[in-house]
Amino acid sequence: MTPYSECENLLTQMLDLQRSINSIINPHWRNARQQYYRAIWIESAELADHLGWKWWRQNECNLQQVHLELVDIFHFGLCDLLMRWPEDQPPPAAAVNAMTRLLPLRHPAPSENILRCLEDFAGLCLQTRRFDIAAFCELAGQCGLSLHGLFKSYVAKNALNRLRQERGYQTGNYRKTWAGREDNEWLAELQASVPFSAQHYGADIFAALSCTYDECQAREAVA
Repeated sequence: MTPYSECENLLTQMLDLQRSINSIINPHWRNARQQYYRAIWIESAELADHLGWKWWRQNECNLQQVHLELVDIFHFGLCDLLMRWPEDQPPPAAAVNAMTRLLPLRHPAPSENILRCLEDFAGLCLQTRRFDIAAFCELAGQCGLSLHGLFKSYVAKNALNRLRQERGYQTGNYRKTWAGREDNEWLAELQASVPFSAQHYGADIFAALSCTYDECQAREAVA
């Protein structure tokens, strides 16, 4: 598999997953015409909080949280791309080529460099009211997030979002705390134990989440 075809394959899978979760949340999501760019720049501000830029108090860069915020940005970015790209066509070559920048794992840049790159990305988002995948990939690369890291984290979070919806997130029936721990903590633990497969990881992590959630709820019901 060439670098281009690998990137095209992974990007197509993530677009399909995003399309699916959007349809679960709202079957008419395309007609809703949400302003995804607003969510993107708000998430960008949240990312900045983890870069340790506040000189008036003690804080430092938290790359793990930075990567999580990048994944959240990418969810909304994919939504925006889905609204602008034809459904029955593969991702545009320019988008796939942008993703190839993330194939080699790069060392994270200094926080100040990341902040400037983040400001450029968010500024472009506000100016165009669109998600720029090339600018996002440059930002992710500056943060030391590889393509496979992005794919694995995105697919895992997508699986958790799907579980939340299927277990009643919108109706208030879903419980975000399982056996005294938040679902994001369970997700991180299961990510470390579920073997990675580019083709089956989404189904595998969803099955593990579903089983764990149901077992926790059953134990609490008996207790």
